[in-house]
Amino acid sequence: GLAAKILGHKNIIWGIRNTDVFSRRGVSFFTSLIMRLCAALSRIIPHTIVCVAHSAKNSHKKLGYDDRKMVVIHNGFDVNKFNLKIKHRSELRKRFGIKANSLIIGSVARYNEYKDHKSLIYAAKKILIARKDVCFVLVGKGINNENEELMDLIKNTNNEKNFILMGERDDIPLILA
Repeated sequence: GLAAKILGHKNIIWGIRNTDVFSRRGVSFFTSLIMRLCAALSRIIPHTIVCVAHSAKNSHKKLGYDDRKMVVIHNGFDVNKFNLKIKHRSELRKRFGIKANSLIIGSVARYNEYKDHKSLIYAAKKILIARKDVCFVLVGKGINNENEELMDLIKNTNNEKNFILMGERDDIPLILA
């Protein structure tokens, strides 16, 4: 943005894709510092600031971003990609050892304090006391067996077999089916 401004470009558009702007809740200290610098520069560099949600707009506004330049355009997606495909559904269930009549609860989110997997797994523990036929499918960056913190949370449920950790994937529509 700064280089474009120096070169005389006027239609510079920034994108804001996160809501949380405070360093100890989902973003690093360095990222928080950059956001504060961008808040100051938001008055002189961008023509428009596109936010993914009203909550993102409001949190960045509180941080000092120029509200007059902010617009909200929600994430879009092709709904046809999410059509249930029975063939894929049964193949995936078979591959991961999920019974046909099991209830699946899924989460697609990177492992991050802000995404709050701790609460999800706490709730899963309570659900599994009442129902043993529930399978929790977790997908996202850092969602794997190497994540010791996550594994400790899951082990605490005493139902490790009810969790499938898929890691980061690029076939989310297929997984959701």
